[in-house]
Amino acid sequence: MADHEHLKILSRGVEVWNQWRKDNPNIKPDLRGVILSRVNLTKVDLSNTYLSEADLSNANFSMADLSEADFSGPDSQYNLMPNARVDFTSFSVPTTKVIWENRNGAKLSGANFSKANLSKAKFIGVSLRKVNFSEANLSKADLSDANLSGVDLRDTNLTGANLEGAYLSAAQLPKNLSGVNLSHAMDVIFDGHQLKNTIISPFTTSPWFTLRRRYTGSRTFIHFILLILFLMPYTLKMFFWYGVHKGQNVLVNRISQVEKNLGGSLDVIITYQKDPNSLVIVTGAKTNTKPLKLRLSSILQTSSEGFRKVPVWKVLLGIDKGWWYAITVIILIIYNTIRLILTNYVSVLSDEQNRTGYTPYMSSYASLFLIHIGLMFLFIFATCSFLYHFWCWMTAIVYLPNV
Repeated sequence: MADHEHLKILSRGVEVWNQWRKDNPNIKPDLRGVILSRVNLTKVDLSNTYLSEADLSNANFSMADLSEADFSGPDSQYNLMPNARVDFTSFSVPTTKVIWENRNGAKLSGANFSKANLSKAKFIGVSLRKVNFSEANLSKADLSDANLSGVDLRDTNLTGANLEGAYLSAAQLPKNLSGVNLSHAMDVIFDGHQLKNTIISPFTTSPWFTLRRRYTGSRTFIHFILLILFLMPYTLKMFFWYGVHKGQNVLVNRISQVEKNLGGSLDVIITYQKDPNSLVIVTGAKTNTKPLKLRLSSILQTSSEGFRKVPVWKVLLGIDKGWWYAITVIILIIYNTIRLILTNYVSVLSDEQNRTGYTPYMSSYASLFLIHIGLMFLFIFATCSFLYHFWCWMTAIVYLPNV
């Protein structure tokens, strides 16, 4: 509870109180639990004063000095009393120098700190929703774990401030964030901000740094290696089947030319000897056996002999193995293509940030982040597709000679 002698002195007026403070600089006033709601305390000196559990709602502290004011009680320098719920709603301090340190439910919602000098102030764990910090000086202030959701800080000086673990949903930050500690800060949106010597958690959920973390740096190299491993089999298959295509065309053209020169069709008679491994091909020969008679000019052009025309892209997609197999290939192709596009665009924006020291504007990467979210869902299907193909590769049957 408050010291009754101290409370009596304050009740005599601000001038009497301030004079008493000057005459007794070694005394730390105890005003714990006092009700100062709606009291005009302009220019009051409450520096180094116990104010735990005090009701200061709607009080006017214009040009007041609350530096090192203690809201934690005499036995605990950094924590409020167990039942403390200090409410500073509509607290008006236009030009004051203040230091607070609250960790147990303190609220400053709706307070007006316009043009206030809050350098090195401490708002640890304090609810600062809808607080007016217009043109305030918060340089080197400690706002760790504070709730700053929806707060407009665009005209605020945050140089060297500590916002570690702060909740910044819908908060508007100043363009200059030099030296600010944003490690573990939640819901940070970067929109053309300067980040010189700014501390940012490597696993921040900020949209821009999420893109930069996933599509630049070491992950880009890893994706490049995986992309090569993914494309290499299809590239080799494409060249192989294109070579087969060219060879078949040459063979058909040559045989057609021979048939034209002979004035008729060219038949090939294939007979198997006793040795099943030997194959004798006789052109235009007569035999008593029942040979397999083929017309080479049409064998590769018709399906009558068990052949059919198939475009190379269908072979690469594996459509002959069923549409499910082809769909898995298409999913992998789409996933890798989109990731390649994102890597290209994000890398350009990241290089721009490295060159200028400013993050890109939200408008330049918002669509990329939406694509990234969609890609995360596609990643699940791409992973399943890869595992399916891996299973097909591992269960393929080959014939090896007996040793």
